[in-house]
Amino acid sequence: MPVIAGVYNEVAFQGLDKIINDASEAGIKLILPFTDNWHFQDGLFQYVEWGRSMATGDFFTDPAIIQLYKNHVTAIVNRTNTLNGRQYKDEPAIFAWDLINELRDGCNTSAPNATCDPAFTGSVQVLALDLLNISVWFVLAHRACLTLPCILLCVAVSLDQHELDCPLALERLVIASTFLLLLLLLLLLLLLLLLLLLLLLLLLLAAVYMFVMLLHDDRAQ
Repeated sequence: MPVIAGVYNEVAFQGLDKIINDASEAGIKLILPFTDNWHFQDGLFQYVEWGRSMATGDFFTDPAIIQLYKNHVTAIVNRTNTLNGRQYKDEPAIFAWDLINELRDGCNTSAPNATCDPAFTGSVQVLALDLLNISVWFVLAHRACLTLPCILLCVAVSLDQHELDCPLALERLVIASTFLLLLLLLLLLLLLLLLLLLLLLLLLLAAVYMFVMLLHDDRAQ
């Protein structure tokens, strides 16, 4: 979709807007890939070329190339759909993000006497986790996140990125906590009201009993 690094084809983007909007209206869930491992347009190798490199492995190790891809991830998740006004990161039709379609390091670990480059494989894992943090953070920080595990995960990911920012999640947690507190207070007030009614009933019964006893004493005299 990018024409050059950081510049996007708006016509293609609007086509994606329609696909996502149609999926949302039809109740279909989508998994959107950010890029592809193969020699297709906008694939992994395109970022390597934009970074003026010829080595595929630089996609996972070169800071400049990595930043190009991170910028792409940020641009995609912050895209506002021209048909429904929702940002992609808030789009319920997007079930998940595919960080890199069919990602691999070219090493067949199941082959006899396989020789995999531990440094290269490790760099793939580090970048994958880093990109996963970005994606998870966007989902947790900007979508409904009311469960305690969800909030804790959002905080953990934010701290891992050296910033604490779970605005919508924490805001909704505060709202939910406030609502539960008000509900608890209401229940306590109802309980107090019931106890008061019970006390009044007991007083009424005691008064009736005393009145009956007085009548009985008068008749006895």
